[in-house]
Amino acid sequence: MPKGEITHKMVKLCYEKAQYISRLKNPTVEFKQWVAKSIHDETEMNSDSAMMYIHAFLCMREGKRLGMSMSKDSVRYYFEQIQKDYGDDGLKKALQSVRLYLEDSIPGLRVLVNEFEKKIKDSEKLKVILHKKNVK
Repeated sequence: MPKGEITHKMVKLCYEKAQYISRLKNPTVEFKQWVAKSIHDETEMNSDSAMMYIHAFLCMREGKRLGMSMSKDSVRYYFEQIQKDYGDDGLKKALQSVRLYLEDSIPGLRVLVNEFEKKIKDSEKLKVILHKKNVK
């Protein structure tokens, strides 16, 4: 693995640790830094990068502007996991977070956001169709 490359294992661990942090009431910056260092110790991921991935998750969960760029694969993983763990409402917040970031016109992410927004719309349409069939 080239130095500085962020692997799927690192992204997954950042997601899991950030998910834990999100459940805490007002976690301190020092605690987040400690978690980022624990990610570094386990995966050799740069602690600053781990901190940014943690922050990205927290922004996505709240629908706040994402403050850093992530690889398309990392964003896809976060979107898929957020949808799995928090449903379409959670995914909508994550999409909003990235959409706000896209004001800077990052190529590729706009397409990814549109793809997942379409998934939500298709899912909602399917729910309506199934509901109508069950009502009859």
